Amino acid sequence: MTILAPFTVSPDVSSKKLKQLCYKWKKTLYNANPEAMHKDIVNVLSLFILNRFRDLSVKEVKEMLNFDLSATRAGTELIGIGEKKGERKGQKNFLIMALKDRFGKLSKQFEVEIRQSNFNTLVKLRKSLFNFSSIEDVYGWWDQYGKPIKKK
Repeated sequence: MTILAPFTVSPDVSSKKLKQLCYKWKKTLYNANPEAMHKDIVNVLSLFILNRFRDLSVKEVKEMLNFDLSATRAGTELIGIGEKKGERKGQKNFLIMALKDRFGKLSKQFEVEIRQSNFNTLVKLRKSLFNFSSIEDVYGWWDQYGKPIKKK
């Protein structure tokens, strides 16, 4: 029953109190089960805790139970998703900065549209970056290959 204990606690419990409970649950489970099962017990308990308490950070779970989500396939996939999102955000920021450096000020709408664009459009824009002579060339290219800019 201890393995299901996370579901008996309010999701609004303080982090400090939850940490104390985790130590207690872990100790109880360790005392009741052979050492060969300890790692599996921590894994199951950690996943139940993550499911029940959605605001916990990876660091907090690691501190409470020494559970490393990155050691799982799902954790590795989540890290990969985060890295891809970070790359795309970085590429969008780089393109905006490069266009500003080259042509001066960009319209706020154009910056928003770059940030909302898909990866393929970003790649095409990056490859075309040195073909532009003016900001009007950029806007014309965007109207043709990207999402048309709404004129205000």
